[in-house]
Amino acid sequence: MKTIKQIADEIGVSKQAVQKRLSQLPTTAVATNEQGIKLINVEGEAFLRATIQNRLSATSVLVVDNQTTTKAEVADNQSEIYMILKAELEVKNKQITEMKQVIDEQQQTIKALTETITIAHQTLQAEQALHADTKKMYLLLDGKKLKRWWQVWKKNN
Repeated sequence: MKTIKQIADEIGVSKQAVQKRLSQLPTTAVATNEQGIKLINVEGEAFLRATIQNRLSATSVLVVDNQTTTKAEVADNQSEIYMILKAELEVKNKQITEMKQVIDEQQQTIKALTETITIAHQTLQAEQALHADTKKMYLLLDGKKLKRWWQVWKKNN
């Protein structure tokens, strides 16, 4: 039977990490001595090792047969992770550059359409003014007042 500290030292994790998983053990795997120190039997120790090692392997820290990886292996893993992240960063930078180009193109298109709309609006206003002037000239040349639709049946005096 081993204490929490002994198991934590062997696995290479903190006592808190072992205590956190202690609640997952069956009550028969944990005993308390006269001094109040919790002791864990062999089955409980095996269970703790398995759960903690699964957790550590998920976070890319390798633990093999109670031996942690060497600093060189950790450095190799870190350099591999660095290279992967660097490649991903380059891809993302390329995507950002492409998105900026697309946004610039869209802004240019919006600017061109805005100018086209402005020119069309000005042309429409000029045509409306010309039409109004033409209508006034027609009335002046004809000498008659333009009758409203309800005045069509009225006789001219």
